[in-house]
Amino acid sequence: MILEITRGHIRMEIEGKKITILGEAYFRGSGSPDFVVYSNSIRNWDAPDSGYIDKYTKEKIIRELYKSMKEKNMTIEIE
Repeated sequence: MILEITRGHIRMEIEGKKITILGEAYFRGSGSPDFVVYSNSIRNWDAPDSGYIDKYTKEKIIRELYKSMKEKNMTIEIE
């Protein structure tokens, strides 16, 4: 579930843990995605969990991110 979208990050909660994913928001309708996600920023959970995110969990987070953004009629690109 997406908790917050700003110009520079998306904050999500998955299975009770929170993560801040860095990226860049773009103007809607400019021909670009609504948000570009920096996949290398998906490394650790936010405090107090602060644990390392393995590649399988990272894939799950990305799938959930695509799903949540689609529900908001927004597009993303993963870099």
